[in-house]
Amino acid sequence: MWVANCGDSRAVAAAHLGGGGEEEVKSVQLTEDQTPDVPEERERILGMGGFVSPPPQPGLSSRVWLDAQQTMVGLAMSRSLGDLAVKRVGVVPDPVVTAWRLTRGTDLFLLLASDGIWTFVSTDEAVELVHAEMARGAGGGRQGGGQGGTGVGAAAALAGACEALVSLANARWAHRVGVYRDDISALLIALQPSDKRASG
Repeated sequence: MWVANCGDSRAVAAAHLGGGGEEEVKSVQLTEDQTPDVPEERERILGMGGFVSPPPQPGLSSRVWLDAQQTMVGLAMSRSLGDLAVKRVGVVPDPVVTAWRLTRGTDLFLLLASDGIWTFVSTDEAVELVHAEMARGAGGGRQGGGQGGTGVGAAAALAGACEALVSLANARWAHRVGVYRDDISALLIALQPSDKRASG
């Protein structure tokens, strides 16, 4: 599987560790957040005449500016599509492309989410929450869907897991920042049916 990323959204894979009575999962981050906190990205921006300010508070990213006074455009990404105003100071539209080999029977799901999720929710925490919610759906709590499956039940389990993750991110923003929220969206892709997981 090829993954192309341009910006600060993130793609994560969840893999089955196996063993024990209760299934354990590990998270594998498939993309790197492209922000001015990354030394190579910061160096490119500064070299092209841009300015970088430190994070406004813990958990947030540094920002790219057109001017030293920070009055003209502040962007928390070092790569993006369509941000023409900051292109001249090194914010490029070129994606970073990586490869990941999917393993049948091991990889459970892919989670793609915008940076509003990841600001206050770690990759491991997100995967654990999604996995638990999908397992609950597999048990019949959401029409018996589960991690893959087919039909309405599977779709409901996936939607419920996304809703739980978005709700957690919303709550963290409310606690840490107040009224403001960054963009918060999540997409789940199941990689194997729940019945295969159960049978091993």
